[in-house]
Amino acid sequence: MKSDVYYIVFRARHDERVNCLCAVGKTHFLSGSSDKTLKYWEISSSKLIRTFNGHNGFVNCIELYGNDNKKFLSGSCDKTIKLWSLDTGECLKTFYGHECGISKIQVTKNNEILSLSYDGVIKQWDINTNICMCSFKDDTDAISCFKVLNSANLIIGLKNGRIKIWSKKDEGKNLKNNCTFS
Repeated sequence: MKSDVYYIVFRARHDERVNCLCAVGKTHFLSGSSDKTLKYWEISSSKLIRTFNGHNGFVNCIELYGNDNKKFLSGSCDKTIKLWSLDTGECLKTFYGHECGISKIQVTKNNEILSLSYDGVIKQWDINTNICMCSFKDDTDAISCFKVLNSANLIIGLKNGRIKIWSKKDEGKNLKNNCTFS
């Protein structure tokens, strides 16, 4: 019986619990922590390249933005989403509007930003104006997770255990405020 053996090739740390990770290509990654920071690491050397400060709450999620791996988004318990430059460490934009902390962010194939907060509300954001274009919540229970597929179908998981899928063919009939995702 063959067993794969894994070796520790990387040791580094935050000051508090690590809540999320995001690969940046094959050689780097980002980490987000309860210490309210994000860190950018090089895997081969275990080198910390940059620390990102700016959130006032735990960092819960990270998502790359754009096709060049030069920007990323972070979501926090401080109820904000931030767009960062990997190269400079600068916070380029902050998105305000959720009433609870952010639990998930997804960037669609058309670079639309969607976010989910702990109160079960999904918001769709305009990257150019930082304005929430629409909000969506389910009528039966709080949304606990979501995924927009390449087909533009929206799948949501609910806290009561149900899963719902909306198709673009529904033409927004079931989505409040005519949210469309692509």
